[in-house]
Amino acid sequence: MAERALTRGWIDGLCTWRAALMLGGLLTHGTLGFESMPGMALLASLSHAFRMGVFFVIAGFLSSHSLLRRSSDKRWLIDRLNQIGVPSIFGILALSPLMSLLIYANPETQADPRLWDWYHFWFLIALMLYTVLGFGAHQLDGHHGIFTRLDHLIDRGSGWQMRLLVIVASLTALLMTVTSHAVARFAPPDCALSAMQWRLIVGYAPLFLLGFAMSRSASLLSEITGSTRLPIAVLVMIGTAYVLWYLLISQLPVIVDPAAIEIPLTNFGAAFCPPAAAALIIRSSLSIRQVPPIVNNVSDASFTMYVLHLPFIYAARAALGLVAWGPWVEFWVAITVSGCASYAFHRKVVRRSALASLLLNGRYRVKGTFAGRFTTADRTALS
Repeated sequence: MAERALTRGWIDGLCTWRAALMLGGLLTHGTLGFESMPGMALLASLSHAFRMGVFFVIAGFLSSHSLLRRSSDKRWLIDRLNQIGVPSIFGILALSPLMSLLIYANPETQADPRLWDWYHFWFLIALMLYTVLGFGAHQLDGHHGIFTRLDHLIDRGSGWQMRLLVIVASLTALLMTVTSHAVARFAPPDCALSAMQWRLIVGYAPLFLLGFAMSRSASLLSEITGSTRLPIAVLVMIGTAYVLWYLLISQLPVIVDPAAIEIPLTNFGAAFCPPAAAALIIRSSLSIRQVPPIVNNVSDASFTMYVLHLPFIYAARAALGLVAWGPWVEFWVAITVSGCASYAFHRKVVRRSALASLLLNGRYRVKGTFAGRFTTADRTALS
């Protein structure tokens, strides 16, 4: 375990960052259908560049912390899989066809969606797989002390921040590229687009393991968060490239196939932005001692909001399709309605209903009890 004391403020701070990154899905998914607009494409690409990748780094860190606090490793694994698996199954079997019908009902939509798809629930499938991966790393460490060996390796040299960021980013890029080619070659045409999410599931695995290792290795944590210059430089460079491409270069007369530039650019960003951004976010969390109550309330509701926000967005967009409002108005109205409705549903329904709590949060409780606010342990359990 990292030698630095994990204060409650730090853990709550990491949980708040994780919730904010999860809820960034409102902005990302609000752009669906408007990808041909440069501003919308830029917003979506900036989010894809770091949001979920950083989320998985933090999830790995908090998963490791949660696992160490449990007396039974196997009980932790079973509880975690149940907690994530129940909302996953409910989302794919119940919410997925609802979203498909809402897309079909939108007069502005030309798509003909499949009745069952995994939409944004690929994220929960990824968390389940990473849970098993983290459990395996924990067992391996228990038998062979891999994180102690990592500490000794890092302590013998210098300049590890750059090397570690490059290694993790390169491995992420490699896995994404290989998986993309495999999906393009073997996936059936009618589900090729959905299957391409495996590119992210496989590619983000090293980021989860990076966070897991940072929780166990004091030297790794110190090296990754030791300096802000390199992470800031990486983010500024990639952010500038995105802005230039989407708002300027892509609008010029076509010289080459835009995909020949855009795909490598977004893949590079998705690989190199997450470890750089995670270094800054985890470093900033070290100074957090207390989180305001309103932030805690939103953090408590974040899992529910992630599960429900996309159905609410599609419902709002279906209603807005009946009026002649501009894309940006539709975007802001849809994400505002989605955010408020999903938050209210958590506060008024999920916290009071045993069934809703189980289906949307994977939290089983005795009927008639009040769920109340999540504890710090609850938040780490949602990693």
